[in-house]
Amino acid sequence: MALRLPHSPATSAVPLAVARLDNFQWIICEAGYANVVKVVDVDVDVDRHDIIPSATSPSSAAHPHQSTVYGILYAMHPADEAALDRYEGHTPDRNPHPEPNYRPFLQGTWVYNKHYLRVHVVKWLVGNGDNGNGRRGVHVESRGQGGEDDDVVRALVYVDEVRTQPGRINTEYIGRMNRAIDESTALGLPVDWVDAVIRPHVQPGVEVPDRNYVGRVDKVED
Repeated sequence: MALRLPHSPATSAVPLAVARLDNFQWIICEAGYANVVKVVDVDVDVDRHDIIPSATSPSSAAHPHQSTVYGILYAMHPADEAALDRYEGHTPDRNPHPEPNYRPFLQGTWVYNKHYLRVHVVKWLVGNGDNGNGRRGVHVESRGQGGEDDDVVRALVYVDEVRTQPGRINTEYIGRMNRAIDESTALGLPVDWVDAVIRPHVQPGVEVPDRNYVGRVDKVED
């Protein structure tokens, strides 16, 4: 993460927690990159920003791993979030005068849209610290009944609302995914979930040729 966040990597790239997004499925979409799609035909939240097209049916995601997405939480500086937007194809260059369009799709001509979804903390990686500085920038919406490791927070998730069908992974993406898998599982991302959901698409042992390679910043074609 630090490689993509040039403004304040010392804070923006610090992993804060392992988190779980329920009722969504992780896929490689037809564009060749990762995406998350709903697996049930109901609203996940009452917030209209949480309404995302469903690409799968409950029967196609019957295994619990297929209806859950795990990830790492960060609290990014706004400048670093803007930098990440450019990598994820969410840039004003593509749509300088956006108009709200909540149904059926929000992203317009962007590659990914930004959704703020409720996720459950599986494990905090930092303590509250003095005055809560360890988790500065994280707003806990509700406390878990099982303790703080089930806290609910609202997290930014980049979602491609247009390309929601499974596809084949792009070759250049495999090494980056393996790097992300190594880093995330070392922090506590469930290995059994990775093996069941991600590994069928990501061949192990493929490394990034340049360890500093993070992909290209998305640009508009002339």
